[in-house]
Amino acid sequence: MFDNLSLRGVTTEEWGGLTLYCGHDFGFATDPDACVKCAYDPRGRTLYLVGEFVRTGMSLSALAEELQGLCGGEVIIADSADPRGIAELRALGLRMIPARKGPGSVARGVKWLQTLASIVIDPIQCPYAAGEFQRYEYEPDGHGGFVPRYPDHGNHTIDAVRYAMESVSGRRVAIAVK
Repeated sequence: MFDNLSLRGVTTEEWGGLTLYCGHDFGFATDPDACVKCAYDPRGRTLYLVGEFVRTGMSLSALAEELQGLCGGEVIIADSADPRGIAELRALGLRMIPARKGPGSVARGVKWLQTLASIVIDPIQCPYAAGEFQRYEYEPDGHGGFVPRYPDHGNHTIDAVRYAMESVSGRRVAIAVK
């Protein structure tokens, strides 16, 4: 699905001066919590995935520590389906706000990712995301074609990237979090 995907080592020099974006997809038991740290080069339309955290079964306090370690003081755009989780993680010191999802947001986000010149994922730093982006594909229709919609499985880091990048993927919003 992502013909613009490049899996390779990424140096801090490549993305160090770029704006960072963090996104989080909530999980718990069978679905993992998935957080990604991205850097975006708007001139080259290149998205770098430079850090990830993916794990199941975590308490919110343990999750807060991991997210703080990955994203530091960056704003984290999180899945809005868990407002209680967002509120509790904010109370634990994270700068987290809900994603502005809505009808068609998955398709818009994935299409935006497909239009980038390149999505560069460091497979050492982001092995889970590297696998998801490689395997994500349209579902077969049983007749040799594909169903024209985006599947909602095997896409935890992809969702986290969509949330992280929503302020530059067509939704121009100001982010102000204390």
